[in-house]
This record gives sequence, C-alpha cells and structure tokens, in this order.
Amino acid sequence: MKAYVSGDYQSAITFFKSISTQDTNFSETRFYLSLCLLKINEPMKAINQLDQLYQTGNNRFLPQIRWYLALSYLKNDQPQVCAEYLATIQPDEFKYQEARQLIGILKR
Repeated sequence: MKAYVSGDYQSAITFFKSISTQDTNFSETRFYLSLCLLKINEPMKAINQLDQLYQTGNNRFLPQIRWYLALSYLKNDQPQVCAEYLATIQPDEFKYQEARQLIGILKR
C-alpha cells in the first residue's frame, strides 16, 4: 500500500497482484489494483478488474467503482458507456457533482 500512496503504481500493481489470491479482502485489493491500472493508462485492464467487482454488487466500494468505471471507459474512448455509468451515480454518492458535470460535457 505504501507504493500506491507514494505514486509508485507499477510497484503497487506487482504488490496487489502478489497478494490478490491469498487476500481475505480480495475486493479491496482488486479495487486498488484497478486504480493503479487506470493511473498508468491501462483503462481496459482497469475495466476488467472493476467490472468483476461491479458484477458482485456486494461491495463497499460500489459508488467508487461506478465512478472509476466511467473514467476508465472515457480513457478507453467509449464516452457513451462512460455516460451510462455516470448516470447511475446517486445524489448522495461519491463524486455525484463531478458525474453530473461530466455528463454535461459529454452531451456537447
């Protein structure tokens, strides 16, 4: 986690991959792994990780997962899919205001 916090995403990816199979908090590990992948401009790999988390539906990171899935699709040149995920973010959830602003930009 130290590598992630310090911005050494490549090392963090290696770390998260090494503990993912034995981690009891696998969803948390996968979540941070996906953020690292997004940071190093690997949106499709981030999407794969985030989508697996999203599909379970039972995750404390679900509002954040929707936001980062949207950003990943945007980075992957899929603005329509991005907008679809942004639209699922509720008013009391993570990054709601930013989601509304981004939807407005995408509609232009």
